[in-house]
Amino acid sequence: MTLSQEFKPIGQDHASLLSFLEEARAQEPVFFWEEQGIWVVTNYDDVDTVMTDAAHFTAEGNLGVMNEGYCEEARQILSKGIDWINVPQINDTEGKTHTRLRTVMQEILSPKRVREMQPKIERNVTALIDQFVDKKHCEFVDEFSYPLPVQVIFDLIGFESTDHDLKKLQLWSDDMFRLWLTPLTKQEQITCAQHAVQFQTYIRELLEERRRAPQNDLLTDFARELAGENARVSEDEVILMFPMNIIGAGHETTKAALTNALYHMLRKPERWQAIVDDPSTIPNAVEETLRFDGSVFAWYRTVRDGVALGGKELKPGDKVMAVLGSANHDETKFNEPGDFCPMRPKRPKQMTFSTGRHFCLGAPLARLELQIALEELSQRLPGLRLKKEQPIPYMESVATRVITELHLEWD
Repeated sequence: MTLSQEFKPIGQDHASLLSFLEEARAQEPVFFWEEQGIWVVTNYDDVDTVMTDAAHFTAEGNLGVMNEGYCEEARQILSKGIDWINVPQINDTEGKTHTRLRTVMQEILSPKRVREMQPKIERNVTALIDQFVDKKHCEFVDEFSYPLPVQVIFDLIGFESTDHDLKKLQLWSDDMFRLWLTPLTKQEQITCAQHAVQFQTYIRELLEERRRAPQNDLLTDFARELAGENARVSEDEVILMFPMNIIGAGHETTKAALTNALYHMLRKPERWQAIVDDPSTIPNAVEETLRFDGSVFAWYRTVRDGVALGGKELKPGDKVMAVLGSANHDETKFNEPGDFCPMRPKRPKQMTFSTGRHFCLGAPLARLELQIALEELSQRLPGLRLKKEQPIPYMESVATRVITELHLEWD
């Protein structure tokens, strides 16, 4: 069998996926995945080229890459909302348009605002642990890694749990993201399309509320930007930022990063004991978990101009999947990449947050959440361990690595 035929990343366990990618980097670092009609790029330098070389690779036209050609019913529903294929948004634009949108978001989601979130994150972490600490067990995804980033992001935006159905909002946002990144059946496309349009309408109404009654939150900051004489963004562009860049990206990836971190640290009890004994090592441990099994496994580009890469000739219009998770295990960049080593002596930048002009704007907030969560969990539950003989199921997604269920115990 060829690499194209053997490549089955959806739902695959961590060890098997890493083994395949190691073989690919050695034998055919760039190969064509016939099932999806896309070039797969696996080594560090080539992934870096795909993500940074704007002359040959573009982010434009990559929304919905896993669902090209929505069914007619879904298209009819989506036509009633914002057409995110044609309305510019950060992940799907380049040049001046991308710079304009990114600048507005950077100014509003500033380092100062992220720092101000720390007390709220600490309170949320403490409250979640309080709910299950006396049970001596928990299902980590449902009881911690899912609700924490939801609460953090919704606090940041200005959604108060007393005024909003947060579970409904999260479902709507998740389903809008799924339309983009996850292969779906016809019925799933229809349901996700309905939720996407409902969410867009909801955000539009909230922006109007903030114009009438400003508050200290992101919604108000965006409403002020839209109301200015020299507004740099349109209302449709702002509405798409919430599900695509703030909630979808800020929640789903952080949820997965938290779960992946706990799983890999508890698989080897000495890893967990190391941060229990010395909390000062937690920032390095966070960075290593992001490299070792990052929540964002791959990202997409389209060939703008014909280029040779990894011994293959890529033509204009070809789709490319840059496997960030494989780059993070490239033997030429990381010493013993299969080992979990927070204090590794050779550490180039890990690719989980991407690189270059599309580097993740939410990276500082995600790192802060991970650090606070590990600090509190390791101090309050030093005897934390994995429940024995449990399966470790991964979401059926190509772009992300999401453990869907993780059972923990402690004495």
